[in-house]
Amino acid sequence: METKLHRTLFVLIYIFILALTASCQSQAVEVAASPEPPAAQPSATATEAPTALPTETPLPDPDQARAAITHALLALNSQPNRMTVTTALQDGTTSTNIIESVPPDRKRIISPEVDMEYVIIGETVYMKVAGAWATVQIPAATFMGEPASEQTLAATISEPQFLRLDELDGIPVVVYGYQSTTLTSGIELHSQVELWVGLADGLAYQMITDGETLSVSTDASGQSVSLAVPALSTTRIEYDPALTIEPPLP
Repeated sequence: METKLHRTLFVLIYIFILALTASCQSQAVEVAASPEPPAAQPSATATEAPTALPTETPLPDPDQARAAITHALLALNSQPNRMTVTTALQDGTTSTNIIESVPPDRKRIISPEVDMEYVIIGETVYMKVAGAWATVQIPAATFMGEPASEQTLAATISEPQFLRLDELDGIPVVVYGYQSTTLTSGIELHSQVELWVGLADGLAYQMITDGETLSVSTDASGQSVSLAVPALSTTRIEYDPALTIEPPLP
């Protein structure tokens, strides 16, 4: 009988964003976050969305779509954010994880369904099972990824394209699509991705990934095993400047 300790914690690797942007700094890039380019560089602090979506100017071409996607993903590293990731496997199993990130080197991963939680502070990984915290010998890079740049991130994106104008929770967004190929923990992941990018600020607010997800399971000895599994994942992203992550143990 599988115990809670042996159950799989599915960590979406768009959430490939987490693996690729955890250690890099947000960089200024010229992007076409909307069919009507803004007069100034997109700002991560913009709060007012336009009242109507522009429809009379040319749509973003593939190069502009790639730049907008890259900018949105890199921007995740510039401010604290919280991701709610719902993953559905081929067998019908679903799981929901909450991933909080405080750049540059703090992360919390909560899996409520199996009462499991990880906290990563620098190179130290803490794990909580059944209410008890302990440090574990899992490399922080398993969750944080390796340093990346605009160039290395863009290399993981192929066939970028503008899909449509839309709204998400009343906020005007541009939806982009692309093929994603990433290498995480020695495992190559392939997915088709749709990314919802704010029209006013160029930030990522939702991602739907149809392809492969990184599954990280932990055994009774604290060792982790990673593998790629087919999955459909939906990620909703919130930006929270007040978010903090502290070590759970002295």
